[in-house]
Amino acid sequence: MDVIMDPQGYVNLHPEMRDRWNAAVASSNTGELIDLGIEMAEAGNLETASDCFQCAARLGDAVAWFNLGNTLRDLGRADEASSAYRAAIALGETDALLNLGLLLIDSNSWDEAVPHLRQATDDGQDHAWHPLGYALLQAGNIEGARAALHRAAECADTEGMVTLAFLLREAGDEHAAVAWLEAAGAAGHPSAAGQVAAWEWESTRDVALESRLRSHAQNSPAARKALARLLDSSGRPREAIRVLEEAVARGETDHFVHLGNLYHDIGESDRAAQAYARDIETGDPFGHQNLGALLEEKGDLDGAIEHYRIGASLGDPMAAESYDRLQGL
Repeated sequence: MDVIMDPQGYVNLHPEMRDRWNAAVASSNTGELIDLGIEMAEAGNLETASDCFQCAARLGDAVAWFNLGNTLRDLGRADEASSAYRAAIALGETDALLNLGLLLIDSNSWDEAVPHLRQATDDGQDHAWHPLGYALLQAGNIEGARAALHRAAECADTEGMVTLAFLLREAGDEHAAVAWLEAAGAAGHPSAAGQVAAWEWESTRDVALESRLRSHAQNSPAARKALARLLDSSGRPREAIRVLEEAVARGETDHFVHLGNLYHDIGESDRAAQAYARDIETGDPFGHQNLGALLEEKGDLDGAIEHYRIGASLGDPMAAESYDRLQGL
C-alpha cells in the first residue's frame, strides 16, 4: 500500500514510533496503526494521527474510519470528516452516527443532522437524545424537540435537562423549567443552579439574591450577568465592572454594551469607547448606536454620524433615528 504520511511528520516521529509505523504498514496491521494514531492524537500530533488512521482505514477498518473522522473534525476539515464518518457507518460502525450528527450540527445543518441522530437513538445511544432534541428545536420542530429532550432528561443527561428547561420556560411553564434545572444541578451540572438564581433575579429584582448569585458566579455565566445587573442597579458600578471584566476574560462577548455603559457612568469614556468597539467586532449591529452616542457626546459629529449610518443600515431603528436627527441639524 502507499505510505501517505507527510514526510516531515514521519521524520519527526521518535525512532521507536517510526519502527512501529514501518512494521505496521509492512504487515497491514490495522490494530497497530490505530493504536499509533491514538497515541499521536493524545500527544497533540493530529496530522500524523490522521495519517495513521487513514492507512488503517484504507485497509477497510471501520474503527479507523471513525477515528479518522474524529481527528479530521478536530483539524477543522469538516468535509473530509463527514466522508470518513459515512465510510465508518457503511462498514457498520454505528457510533459514527452520533458524531456525524454532531458534525452537521456544527455547520447548522439541522435537517440533515436529524436522521443520523434518530438512527443513533434507535441504535440505543442514549447520549444522542440531547443533540437530536437540539437539532429538532433549531429546525423548528418544537414538539419533536420536546419529546427528544424529555428522553434525554429521563436518561439523566444534564445538558438535556437544561435545554429542556429553557424550552419549557419559553413555552410559559416556569415551574417545570425550574424543576428540571434543579434536577440538573442536583445531578452535577455546574451552572444549572446559577441559572435558577438568575431567572429568579430577572423576575423579582430582589437584591437579597446577591449572596446566591455570588455563590454561583464562578460556574454560571447567567449568574455573573445577573450579579452585574444587581450591583449596577444598587449603585455599585465599579463592582459590576469587575464582574463583567471577568466574564469578558472568560470569552463571554455579550457584555460589552453593558460594560461600556458602566465605564461611561463612572466617567471613563475612552474605556467605554473600547468596549463599544469590541461589541461591534462581535457582529452586534446595535453597538454602533452606543459608540455613535458617545462620539456625539464628545463632539465628534462626523464619527457619530458614520456609526449611526452603519447601525441604521444593519437594521437598528434607534441608530436610524439618531442618524436622521443629526442629518437634520
